[in-house]
Amino acid sequence: MARILIVDDEPIYRRCLEHALSRHGYEVDLADAPASAVESVLRSNPDLMICDWCLGAGVTGLDVRNALADVSLKSIAITGMTDLSLLEQASDAFDSLLFKPFTIEQLLKLVDSMLAEGSNKIADNVIVESTGTTE
Repeated sequence: MARILIVDDEPIYRRCLEHALSRHGYEVDLADAPASAVESVLRSNPDLMICDWCLGAGVTGLDVRNALADVSLKSIAITGMTDLSLLEQASDAFDSLLFKPFTIEQLLKLVDSMLAEGSNKIADNVIVESTGTTE
């Protein structure tokens, strides 16, 4: 089964996502910052990264993607932000965006879809909105 890296500064949130993805059959690694994300990628070579956009102390998901710039890795940014300039940065850096709040079913649908793709980049960002619709 595929391996997924979860990057989030909130331990409870990391554990909730880990639990849901593990129950769905995925192997899960956890990181809380860009440095630990890089370590995890080098150690376990995940198939997909799920990264919260706001990682505390001024660190963002963009910092994580920049730290992994040389690594070919499918990625989802999780965000609750509405600032258009930040959304553009996130959509440029990540393959997909998942907006908070979301259900575990929405997350699993997006993860399954991205892992089923043959290429590392999805042509159009799959955006799951809190209404549960996909575009």
